Amino acid sequence: MRTTRVALAAICVLALVLRIAEAADSGEQPPDATAYAQLAENLSEDGEYGFDPADPTTPPQPASTYSPGLPLLVAAVYTPAGEDETLARIVLALIGALAVPLAYLLARRLVGDGVAGPAGEYAGLAAALVLAVLPAMTEYAGLLMTEPLSATLLIGAVLAFLRASDDNDWRWAGATGLLAGALTLVRAEFIVLLLLLPLLALVRRPHELRAAAVPAAAIALGAVLVIAPWTIRNASALDRFVPVSTGGGKTLYIGTNLEADGDAVKLRADLLAEYPQLATRLERRGPVDDPANYALERLLNHVASEEDPNANPDEVLGRLGREQLGDAITDQPGEFIGLLWGKTYDTWTQPARETMDLLPWRILQFALIFGALAGLVILAIRRRFEALVLGVVLLFITAVGALLIASPRRALTAMPLVCALAAAGFTLACASARQKWLRGQTP
Repeated sequence: MRTTRVALAAICVLALVLRIAEAADSGEQPPDATAYAQLAENLSEDGEYGFDPADPTTPPQPASTYSPGLPLLVAAVYTPAGEDETLARIVLALIGALAVPLAYLLARRLVGDGVAGPAGEYAGLAAALVLAVLPAMTEYAGLLMTEPLSATLLIGAVLAFLRASDDNDWRWAGATGLLAGALTLVRAEFIVLLLLLPLLALVRRPHELRAAAVPAAAIALGAVLVIAPWTIRNASALDRFVPVSTGGGKTLYIGTNLEADGDAVKLRADLLAEYPQLATRLERRGPVDDPANYALERLLNHVASEEDPNANPDEVLGRLGREQLGDAITDQPGEFIGLLWGKTYDTWTQPARETMDLLPWRILQFALIFGALAGLVILAIRRRFEALVLGVVLLFITAVGALLIASPRRALTAMPLVCALAAAGFTLACASARQKWLRGQTP
């Protein structure tokens, strides 16, 4: 439909304008964005993935803690154009805006051809429009952060996977692997998808495993082609097997700490009280609640050093986190279940930006969450494989937030999927109600 194409084009232009405006006029960057910028600058200038130890803003944790995808992309922008961070943010904004038409395509696919009229087009336009204007997504275009990039890569990988699953197309499967591999370089926790997606490819046709094995292998191969060079680099630089990045030990230690409710702010307060001399030294650097001072990271390094001064801090924290997890499951299962539920709720409902605290946006955020859940239920009846794929992806993101750190930033990566699911669910529910009403009107 020509009208649909015009409307989609207008929505995409709106998404671009909002994101580029944020990218071109950004204020103070959060500490993670500063760290990514430093890594990109060092890559561009010296070809080394690391921090300048002479820089007072250098984080206390090693560079290997940070996933390399974003710094590599920003360094690629810097190489021909010079170290122009505004240009880098604009490039990220352009990539982030691609999630808008992809959300349209996914919502249209989920509604499918079984509903009379242009319902699929309407669902796609609704998903695209919400995603285009959602402040949680537009404002992140002004930050040198991974969320806009990872959101586009995730929905792109899901769409490519669904297309590959239609007819066991190895080319689309290979594209799925490339996109999922790139996503893993941007957000290391998504390495789990590199196992789940090939398994889902086999599940689609359980009675045709030989044919299904081809796209499953293509997904794995595509991902390996993207990730393997960095894994090889890590083996040389870190003298151990690290597929993408370290840092998982720290997040596991924080997330499984029952006394602090798995909350980084509470854990920081507890550790400051436990180590008063260290707290005094940290306070000389500035306010301990200022993220730029990395108080929690320095406290965790101290915890790891006390446990084993000769070991890698992240490995020590990972071991302590696994011990906490085991103790919580065996000794305090009720409290642990409550912790998981609370962190799950926080992951999906906490506002990622201050603007999302305003009542209209809070209402929309909860409407999207409940709409996406309703969409999954409806799709489980109408389009089971699509419901399975999206359900597995969203369940994985939920599990990461529940087990590690319940940051609302995690939900932003899935927001294009959530918008598409919510729009499809609403459209299918309305179409079903309309059909029942029409049948009731028939004499």
